Amino acid sequence: MNLKKRVILIVFLTLSLVGASGARAQGGPPLVTDDPETPGNHHWEINIATVNQNASQASLYQLPYFDVNYGLGDAIQLKIETGGALYNGKYGWGGALAGVKWRFVDDDQDGFFISTYPQYYFGFFLTSDDPNLGQPGNWFLLPLEFAKHFGKFTVNPEVGYVFSQGSANQCMWGIVLSYKLNPWEFLGEYHANINLDGSGTQSLFNVGGRYDWSETITALFSVGHTLQRLPAVQPSVLSYLGVQLHFL
Repeated sequence: MNLKKRVILIVFLTLSLVGASGARAQGGPPLVTDDPETPGNHHWEINIATVNQNASQASLYQLPYFDVNYGLGDAIQLKIETGGALYNGKYGWGGALAGVKWRFVDDDQDGFFISTYPQYYFGFFLTSDDPNLGQPGNWFLLPLEFAKHFGKFTVNPEVGYVFSQGSANQCMWGIVLSYKLNPWEFLGEYHANINLDGSGTQSLFNVGGRYDWSETITALFSVGHTLQRLPAVQPSVLSYLGVQLHFL
């Protein structure tokens, strides 16, 4: 695999995993930037999706992609993510992302919330040895998420640091603006990952939404475009289409 395709793959996997969670409002699926929301005590949230990135030189699909979340108390969320990958006619299983979210500021009166969401990406026995299908190396994300409600609007920033094995460490940040108009929620996002070795930056503009079909099923969708400041990497279109199941 040439350098251009490898970098496209790594960038895609990073964007599709960093910050992903099971939140029902503001950030989280179908976006990259996360938020302080948790499922609730003993509640499950399961996201099943297909995610793809299309560039002129290569396309990568993650399908099916599973994001399983469980509420342990009202302020803690446990999660595991994993899924398949399709690249150039080859299919295999990717790595896994495990995390624990803790919302330590919970001010319902002022509508202000803060959480931290440490997450660790690793390969396991199902992970393909083909670097086209599974991201090489492990990494650890240490972020902070914020949310402030203004009626039907919410502003949701996130900042964090990515410790990577075999590649440059990164600073990441993002911001989400959401508008809730039941049963719809409309979303806009800007997200950036900055390589700390000076090799470049990738940013993403993303728009999407959620539609509550019922008390237990929500449709998730988004489409975005990356802006590259990385050597030999072309801009690409990133899309997400899935469903969220939430239940006790």
